[in-house]
Amino acid sequence: MKHERNTNGLKENATKKRDEALAKTDKAIQQLIKDKKKINFNTVAEAADVSKAWLYKEPVIKQRIQSLREQCLEEKKLPPQERTSESSWKAKYQTLKDRLQRVEAENRGLREQLEVAYGRILSVSELEHRVEYLEKENLHLRDELDLRQSQSPKNSSPENPNILNLSAKKSVGVINDTIKNELEVLGIPMNSTLQKLIKSTPDEVTLKAIATLKEQLSKEKEVPNMAGFLVAAIKNRWIPNQDYEEKLENAVFDEWYPLAKSLKLIAASTKIEGLLHVLTTEEQWIPFGQMLERYPLDTLKTLQNVKH
Repeated sequence: MKHERNTNGLKENATKKRDEALAKTDKAIQQLIKDKKKINFNTVAEAADVSKAWLYKEPVIKQRIQSLREQCLEEKKLPPQERTSESSWKAKYQTLKDRLQRVEAENRGLREQLEVAYGRILSVSELEHRVEYLEKENLHLRDELDLRQSQSPKNSSPENPNILNLSAKKSVGVINDTIKNELEVLGIPMNSTLQKLIKSTPDEVTLKAIATLKEQLSKEKEVPNMAGFLVAAIKNRWIPNQDYEEKLENAVFDEWYPLAKSLKLIAASTKIEGLLHVLTTEEQWIPFGQMLERYPLDTLKTLQNVKH
């Protein structure tokens, strides 16, 4: 008596093995990027414990490895002096960034202590003084980070016109269209106080303050005097909870990514050190937040409508 082979079971097993191999390969590539090691078919196959033949058979993985390999080759072509200058800048920038994160974390912790200690005159006075000092240091560090970004060897090189200027400053006296749209959706009128404050504040600070207001609305459903809340959030440079900010970014990315890809603005995406990055048509990995500033969602929707 003949027994029929369980073909469904075989297919499921094959699919499971492929998914596991893809997951291992993605993890291996991200680790190689993080460790700043060579990326080619040999190194990826060894790190992921898969065969080179399998890597070549998977078109998406193959294209990703080829793109990253070419980037590594381009970096090698940089003159030694330029590579040293860029490494030095990156080290200083990372040091400042780490310091800013520590200060912001301590700042948030002190705010919580301030709420608990409210009513105890001596403790409140000491904490308020500490918070004020840290807020000033926050502002100083942000300005220094912006300056470091503007001094980046890549950003300042006239021979690299395709590289985005990551430290572009806002135009004085002009309110970003994204900010206008956000305020309109929230139903916040642009009074003279708010208008003057937004014009004199970096867009990044204002957008984080708006995100903080949205987070508060998601918790309480209603916030009395939203304009007053926003003014306080901008002045005190409040930032939203990290989990909420990540969820918000992911929701925007899910809508933005297919549009940008259909318009041939990007080719792929990945996470580098926990941050979403997209691969541009110039084969450069750019943080998603910066690409979103360059190509807002509303702009992509308009371009898509024109295309069709």
